[in-house]
Order: sequence, then structure tokens, then C-alpha cells
Amino acid sequence: MGPGLRDPVRVPTVGEIQAIAAPIEPGWERREFPAPTGDYTLILRDPDEWAMGADGWRLELRDPSGDVTPSHSYLRYLNNRVGVVADMNMSPWLADGSAVGLIPTGRDSPHWPVVYEIESERRTEVRARGWCLTVQCAPVGDRILVPRIGGFELLAGGKSLRSFDWSHPEREWPESGWLASGEAWFAIGRSEHGQVSWIWFLDPDGEVIAKERLDPFDVEPFDRDLYESAIRTGYSLKMGNGVRSLGTQLLRWTEARPDPEGNRVLLAMTRPTGPPVEVGRELLCDAEQRWFSVELRED
Repeated sequence: MGPGLRDPVRVPTVGEIQAIAAPIEPGWERREFPAPTGDYTLILRDPDEWAMGADGWRLELRDPSGDVTPSHSYLRYLNNRVGVVADMNMSPWLADGSAVGLIPTGRDSPHWPVVYEIESERRTEVRARGWCLTVQCAPVGDRILVPRIGGFELLAGGKSLRSFDWSHPEREWPESGWLASGEAWFAIGRSEHGQVSWIWFLDPDGEVIAKERLDPFDVEPFDRDLYESAIRTGYSLKMGNGVRSLGTQLLRWTEARPDPEGNRVLLAMTRPTGPPVEVGRELLCDAEQRWFSVELRED
């Protein structure tokens, strides 16, 4: 990271870490996002895989009278094409409920964020420096955090505020989300292979205000020497139901679910449940996913 540490009014810190049951995930076919003001609900539904691992979701906008999507020409336009990106950590509504952040998807889409104002039907496409992954609106204020491959985009007032790169191992994107105050957001991950994971806290302008080690090995250690070969041997982890995962998942957080209202983030790791065993020419071991709640304090 390029930015240096600065002196904020409140310095976020990591608090209590507790083992929890796996969170209940939203249904795959339909996800609902009520506006903070309660006036509208954005529904993303009927995902269609337009490329391997890439889905386009249809949009539906509802108010108390029912489906108002037909009166929004831009939403109809998106539905007539491939749709938009959706993921588990998306928070599309601005805090005042006036607009949503969307990422149109498809082969001919640059995957840049679009800020769509509901009442005026005005849309603003914001040029990004890479393929954008999701949109995360701050719970307070006008900021929108847009994680992308290789870094982040920060939007303010529907326009680009800052774009910066973030070092990470290939296809190991940092996890991100906002704290409840809207005065800080976080990024969690490793900078390079073999390094430990950290959590960076940044202010709404993208300046680093604090950094702490937050590594899964510190939370739940395992015998690294025993499983070193499994870590280096590709898809060596047997997760059950025929699912195989990379051995390197033992070294990092594998999933995250931001929870700004609770001022916490839910993090998942993978841990072995049996010794490595040679099966034919492969080295395999049983493993499982484990979830933890990480408190994020704003003192």
C-alpha cells in the first residue's frame, strides 16, 4: 500500500474473535436489498451464466405499489442485455436511499460502476482502472467502495474520488467492507504468497489510519510441518460432497461477510480434520470450513 498512516479522530481496532456457526446465505435465485429509507427494494434475480463462473442478474425495482421496473428505461435496458453483477458482499444503496450502485456485466461491458439515481433516472458511469467486482455503499454519507481486480475505486457524490492499486496474490482478492460509522472501511488479506494476513483500516478518502495483523493461523493454529506438502500440492483438500480445494487455503481467510450494523466481519478459514494421505499419485487430506466473528471497534 502506498498511503502512509495518518492521525484519525477515532482509530478502529480488532476486538473479540469468536468461533460461530456458518452464516445463513441468501438464496441463489433471488436477493433483496431494501433501501435504507424503506421507499424501495432492489431485487436481483434469475442469474444467467454468460461465461464460465460469470453470471448476469436481472433487476427488479419495487415500491409499496409494486413493481416499478417498467417505468425505468435504464433498468429495462440492463435486463434486455446480460444484467448486473451480484455477490454476497454487495451493498448497493446509498445511505440516503437516493441511488444505487450497479456493475453492468457481459462480454462487451467494461465492468465499471454505474450510479443510478432513482427519482431523476440519471445514471453516471464511473471509469475504473480494472474489472470491478462489487459495490459497497457506506452506511453513512455518500461514499461507495468498489473493489476491483488489483485495487479499489472510491466514489463520492456519484463521481470518482480516488483509485489506487493493492498488492495481492493472484486471484486472492482482499476482503472489504465498511464500519458502522461510515468513517472507516477495512481491507483484509495477504500482500504476497507466504505472508500473513493483515487488516487495514482506511478513512472515507482512502487514507490508511490503522493496520493490525489478523491471520487465521493466530486464531486457530495447525501443524504446518505436517501439512506442508498438502499446501504445495494443488487441490489437496477434500471438503466433502466431492468438493476439492487448494491446499493454500490453509494459509489464508477464504471468505468474508461484512456486518456494518454489528460492527464486525465474519471470516472463514479452512482447517484439516485428518492427516495427509497418499491416494494413487495424489496427496489428500480431509478438511472443513470454519467461521469466526471478528469485532471491529471504533474507540
